Amino acid sequence: MGSWRADDVVQMNKLLEEYNRFSPHVKIQFKPTNPSDYNATLRLQLDSGTGPDLMYARSYATGQELFDAGYFADCTDIPGLMTNFTATNLAPWQTSDGKMFAVPFAAVSHAVYYNKDIFAKEGLSIPTTWEEFLQLCATLKTKGYTPLANGLADEWDILECFFLGMLPNYIGGATERVKYETEKKS
Repeated sequence: MGSWRADDVVQMNKLLEEYNRFSPHVKIQFKPTNPSDYNATLRLQLDSGTGPDLMYARSYATGQELFDAGYFADCTDIPGLMTNFTATNLAPWQTSDGKMFAVPFAAVSHAVYYNKDIFAKEGLSIPTTWEEFLQLCATLKTKGYTPLANGLADEWDILECFFLGMLPNYIGGATERVKYETEKKS
C-alpha cells in the first residue's frame, strides 16, 4: 500500500495486523513515501509497472488524473460507498460524471492560529463568523501586520490543506473550485 503518510506507519501496521487476522491469505505491506515526493514517485512507479496494488489517492484533479490514465479502478459500485458518505465527503474522489476513483478513508481538520500578543496589543478579539474574520484580516493589514501566513516547507501542503481543503468552503463549494482548477475563474 503506497501512501504519503510516512508518519502513519505504526497505526497502519496495527490496522493491517487486524485485517490479516480476518484475511490471512492476503498480505498488505504499508510502504509510504516522503510526502513531497509522493505524487512524482507514485506516477513513476505506476508508469513503469512497479507501483503498489493499493495506494492513497490525492483528492480532486491530482487523483482524477491517475483515474483517467487507468491506474485507479472505478469504485462507484462498492457496496455502501454512495450511501454511507455525504456528497461533501465523496466530492474529492468523484469525477464530474459521478464516478468514484477512490474511497474516503480519513478526514483532516484545519485550524488558523493567532498571535495572542498582537491581539492583546491591538485590542482585537477572536472572530466568530467568516465576515468577522475577513474584517479582522483587513484591520490587521491596516495596522501593518501580515494577516495570514503559511509556514510550509513543501508546496503539496498548501495545495492539499488550503486550496483543496479550506478554500472550497468559501468560494462556493466543489463546483466553484473546479472553475479555479480549470482556469475558468481566478
